[in-house]
Amino acid sequence: MGDDIGVAGRIEVGYSHLFAGLELRPNRDADEYQIAFSDGSVARGEVLTDVGGAGALRVESYRTAAGTDMPERVWMLRAGEAGAFKLGRAL
Repeated sequence: MGDDIGVAGRIEVGYSHLFAGLELRPNRDADEYQIAFSDGSVARGEVLTDVGGAGALRVESYRTAAGTDMPERVWMLRAGEAGAFKLGRAL
């Protein structure tokens, strides 16, 4: 377990983009993630937490395989089932 400190987790998404209500299942608990989309595109994500404990996922901009530029977004996070989390609205 100690070997995982500072190593990004991975989230595989069955779509080429993120949207509110999507449930994400990371391969492990981490602060940073490599987000792999179904079309082969990849983005970096970072979990943010405010002083009240509310979580958000900041996703860096990326380009889909079809050439669509997706801007950087911050998504509110809600608890999901068994280690998963759901995306809330984008800020």
